[in-house]
Amino acid sequence: MRSFVIAILHLFILAGCGMPDLITDQFAGEDAPSNSLHSQDFRVVFIDVGQGDSTLIKSPDGSAMLIDAGAWEAGTAVLSALEEARVSELKAIVATHYHADHIGGIPQVIQEIPTEVIYDRGHSYSGNSPAYEHYVEATASKRKALNPCDRIHASEVVLQTVAANGEVCGGSNTALEGDENAASLAFVVEYGEFRMFIGGDLTGGGGNFPYNTPDVESLVADVVGDVDVLKASHHGSRTSTNQNLLDALKPEHAIISCGDDNDHGHPHSSVVERLLGSGAAVHQTEQCSTTNTNVAIANGNITLTLDENEVPSISF
Repeated sequence: MRSFVIAILHLFILAGCGMPDLITDQFAGEDAPSNSLHSQDFRVVFIDVGQGDSTLIKSPDGSAMLIDAGAWEAGTAVLSALEEARVSELKAIVATHYHADHIGGIPQVIQEIPTEVIYDRGHSYSGNSPAYEHYVEATASKRKALNPCDRIHASEVVLQTVAANGEVCGGSNTALEGDENAASLAFVVEYGEFRMFIGGDLTGGGGNFPYNTPDVESLVADVVGDVDVLKASHHGSRTSTNQNLLDALKPEHAIISCGDDNDHGHPHSSVVERLLGSGAAVHQTEQCSTTNTNVAIANGNITLTLDENEVPSISF
């Protein structure tokens, strides 16, 4: 799955057929992570923030990045997770998009944890959102916009930006029609040969009229390729995690961040069934709306680590 030979084969297969190159080839001119440290010290913590999202990524040398920070009331849970992981400073915080359940806790985090830069999708949010206004005020001097194909480094960990504002690395784009979820930043996280996809609330064309969503996931699927782990977008909403994405990414593990008794019915049963049908082991931070007994429920944070061969394992 992970060999350089496979990446080269993809190059030849896609050449001349009008499709963008795989993300692994988009950055061939840049140095790959050397992975000189111990892979067992790499970790990802999917923080239980209830109905929201927050993911901590920590390199073996201690360099750390945070993707989203849940709603305002989740700030304490995020800070507790950082303390437990012995993270005293952050190389970066990434806000995937401007909904309150992703950015609300960021002002609390940066008030307590020194943070070098805050990355987001740029532009602005047109909705009436106190959380967004607070976010802008708190992060003004540290904000930097990301574009498709941009890379973020935290020591040997690399975040490759594959989508931003509906535009996908490689040139494909779709009309967002004012959909904030569809504008989400999406990334491939790489450490050595380990690969994980995180896409905020990225949409995949799901939803019923008049709430149909733009299909950004299928465009992303064309350029991402095989991954080890999928962070299911939009808390397992039926607007995301379409079959095209799963067929291309072939994840071995899927993580769903959601809250018990949420008003949205997340995760949707059809999404859970698609994930299980794709062969992924499905893990959730909370029970939420799930009744499928094949899903592992953490009722707390979910931690991903690697063994000496960079094979991931999940623990609660």
